[in-house]
Amino acid sequence: MAMLTLIARASDGLLLCGNIHDHEEMDALNRKAKMLLKKIAPSSPKELCIECSPYYFMYLLDDTVCFLSLFKEDCPKHLAHSFLSDIRKEFVALYQREVMSASRPYQMIKFDPFIERTKKIYENPATTSLSKKVSGDLADIHRTMTQNLSDILERGEKLNSVSMKSEALTQQSKKYEQSARNMRMTAIWKKRIMYLSVIFVILLFLFLRFYWFA
Repeated sequence: MAMLTLIARASDGLLLCGNIHDHEEMDALNRKAKMLLKKIAPSSPKELCIECSPYYFMYLLDDTVCFLSLFKEDCPKHLAHSFLSDIRKEFVALYQREVMSASRPYQMIKFDPFIERTKKIYENPATTSLSKKVSGDLADIHRTMTQNLSDILERGEKLNSVSMKSEALTQQSKKYEQSARNMRMTAIWKKRIMYLSVIFVILLFLFLRFYWFA
């Protein structure tokens, strides 16, 4: 399930709670996660999946808090989304009023046991109650955009929802333009092949008419 989960204040990236698995690569991934949190602002996309093969980060952004987790790339994204939604719901219910006044890192570390319990539940997603919930959350994942980690970390500014949507639309527009161009070329070649076929048949008829039956 989640290899690390970090909860941070969106306005300045202050870590409020963290849960990390022991793993050889976790130090480097933890650093990347913290760098990523520094790129997130209240104006960032509310949900984002960030590819970092063989893993991916996913975050959900509340009004004042960002919930970020790391998953192996074979973990279903709708399951990751549902996990983060549960973490967000409980954290907001318990600590929403204390977030803006927090003055030191990991001030809400007492929330960590809930993260651990939730991870254990999601390690067996076939349980009846969880299965129904995850099925209901399938539609939510379609709203989550996907970006590449290196592209985000190389940005000289924080993630901005409007600019990212604009970039996504630009990329999508280019794909449609290329697709339309390919379709036009296919149609042109089909017409040319049809004309060439007709000419070939006429030439073959003339050849047979004047040379074969002469």
